[in-house]
Amino acid sequence: MSNRISNLKQYLNSLPEKPESNPFPLCEEEIENFLFRLTKKYSGCFLLESHPGYPDNYRYSILGFEPSFRFRGYPGKLVLDGETVPVSNPYKTLREIFPAKRDSKKYRGGLVGYLGYDSSVLFEPVTDLRQREGYPLFSFGLYLDGIVIDHLTGSAEYFYYAQNRIEELTLLLQSKEEIPRDTKVRSLGFSKTKEEYLNMFDRTREEILSGNTFQCQIGFEEKFEIEGSLVPIYGNLKKGNPSPYLFFYKDEEIEMFGSSPELLFSHKDRIAETYPLAGTYPRGASPEEDKVLTGKLLSDQKEIAEHSMLIDLHRNDLSRVCERGTVRLRKEFEILKFAHVQHITSEVFGILKTNEDSFGGLESVFPAGTLTGAPKVESVKLIRKTEGDDRGPYGGVLGYFSLDGSSQFCILIRSLYRSGTKAYSRAASGIVLDSEKELEYQEILNKLKAVKKSLEEFVR
Repeated sequence: MSNRISNLKQYLNSLPEKPESNPFPLCEEEIENFLFRLTKKYSGCFLLESHPGYPDNYRYSILGFEPSFRFRGYPGKLVLDGETVPVSNPYKTLREIFPAKRDSKKYRGGLVGYLGYDSSVLFEPVTDLRQREGYPLFSFGLYLDGIVIDHLTGSAEYFYYAQNRIEELTLLLQSKEEIPRDTKVRSLGFSKTKEEYLNMFDRTREEILSGNTFQCQIGFEEKFEIEGSLVPIYGNLKKGNPSPYLFFYKDEEIEMFGSSPELLFSHKDRIAETYPLAGTYPRGASPEEDKVLTGKLLSDQKEIAEHSMLIDLHRNDLSRVCERGTVRLRKEFEILKFAHVQHITSEVFGILKTNEDSFGGLESVFPAGTLTGAPKVESVKLIRKTEGDDRGPYGGVLGYFSLDGSSQFCILIRSLYRSGTKAYSRAASGIVLDSEKELEYQEILNKLKAVKKSLEEFVR
């Protein structure tokens, strides 16, 4: 372990058990304006929130800004605040550095960031995945202060472990600068033509017929050139496609935002959870049609079989890090409805082994079976061969490893990613033996609608 990493580990272990905190007069209506000011002032910041329609997640919104340390993972190295440290596995090094012992009932600082889909190569080298140009395999900031808004009490507080920055944040709050609407978007089209996708479908089905996989998630992306702030686009997405996991994340030239419907992993008080979401139908044009489509989804044997397969995959993944016999289903085959699509969802949970932690828990289920297929490793290799490009952040996760040992990570779908001015949104659909190619193609377009609609105002 390098001296830099050893010194950082000692520093983190020397932090006080609990942070100091002060009331902070940020109201719910001002969160987006305040986020915009943070993106202008700081090279790194984030917002994690939810929609009121999802009460289990809605209570707290979290804001962070200018992390104390930055970590970027690449094959064979960890870049710490711009300094390259050669390591065998940057994710495992991050796990060694990070202490998780503080007692807290809610997020109180920690590592916040994303782990891209291509990070799978850190856990399964045989997948032969590569990092996408412009994006590290993962990016995390260590945030030792932040703002937590409690929507139940209507109050907000600023907490800090080391440096107290409440004065500069108060000045930022008092600023009258509002979000500009001058962002410019230019669509660069899809990465695959319809004919190319249908060809990928046929090749994937041949692999299934050959017994190489049972289900595989294949898709494509829509590319954009975007100049200006992403915050107003995020605001449009939040209004147009409310979801349980809403986020905005900035790390220097890399930015992303999304409206994710799916939790890959959470851990608190030794309870580990994963919520597989698979089986998709469009929404109806009327309440009556919507109800009919829901009934069809729940009686569609192809969708039911796909979801059942992925329940088993997630259950087996979680069993690797949970106490024997504790992994169970809490909810099964429930419907979650969003602006453009509806999904089947289930909840899998278990009790984490005493020698495991959030890092091991996330690794056990990563990448999501709902973004790869089953069996997972073979599907990941098939995706790489068939899609032919690097997914980057898409299909990975975004969330936090809290200083108290808890964690929460949503899957990076229904999201947009930008490096410099180049941006993209991506989606996939699950192909099984009896899938119909035209329906799978339309499912991908339906999944891309949420982000595409949020951009329409700014297309020039």
